[in-house]
Amino acid sequence: MSKETSNSAPAETGVIAKLRAYRESHNGLSTFVMPKTVVTVVYPEFVSHGDLSRCMRMAKNDAIKAQSMYICKHAKFDGETITLTDFEAFIPMTDIVSLHAEIFDDEDEDEAGE
Repeated sequence: MSKETSNSAPAETGVIAKLRAYRESHNGLSTFVMPKTVVTVVYPEFVSHGDLSRCMRMAKNDAIKAQSMYICKHAKFDGETITLTDFEAFIPMTDIVSLHAEIFDDEDEDEAGE
């Protein structure tokens, strides 16, 4: 009795196609100017759950640190990357809170879904 195996990927279902379309439509970059330091931050519009989960493991489940790690990994500050150590040492808390809210609190999406 032989069993046929297929090496091709499974057909994309309706929900996968819908999720892929969402990701592709949010695949650009966004810009945010931190209010206190007036540093321009450019970051990816789509936040990858896989990347954020890896940061969460490295941060030992500290959500705020994981988000800061994600930002340092993916964002540019006035065109430059900075380390987590510099992020925590030189950016005032009010700017960090504003930046976290900008990237991870998706109020516009919540309002659109109502």
